[in-house]
Amino acid sequence: MKGVTFALEGDSPAVTLARKLVSTMGGESFEISKKDKPLYHALGAFVSPLIVAQMATAERIGRKLGLEPRETRKLIGPILQQTINNYLKHGAAAAFSGPLVRGDAATVGKNLAALKRVPGTADVFRALARIAVEELPSKDRMGIANALRNK
Repeated sequence: MKGVTFALEGDSPAVTLARKLVSTMGGESFEISKKDKPLYHALGAFVSPLIVAQMATAERIGRKLGLEPRETRKLIGPILQQTINNYLKHGAAAAFSGPLVRGDAATVGKNLAALKRVPGTADVFRALARIAVEELPSKDRMGIANALRNK
């Protein structure tokens, strides 16, 4: 359990005991309130099952290109691994790349037009891109926002 972080929630004696157990196992811990437990679980959903869902969406796009899922994984694997490594080492802003960073609204518009051929993918793209331009460094935010509007 070395390096694994645990969220602890409960009354003071339970948290104290859990903190000792986690420490004995070599883990780390932090305390959350009962009201924040669903938010903590949502955080976990974003970093595991929902990333997998995003990769399944990428496979859907790959199928439209004529690729088998394993071929899509082979194609996107190095990019995904480097992105995760950059994120873990440098943070979200430094790991962020592509047309959204450059403010290339024309490319974003072309991506969205192409995604119309793959049901459901444009919605995923728009949702993630909107958050990206709100939270991460991006040039021409107005142009990108316009490109992201449902047309």
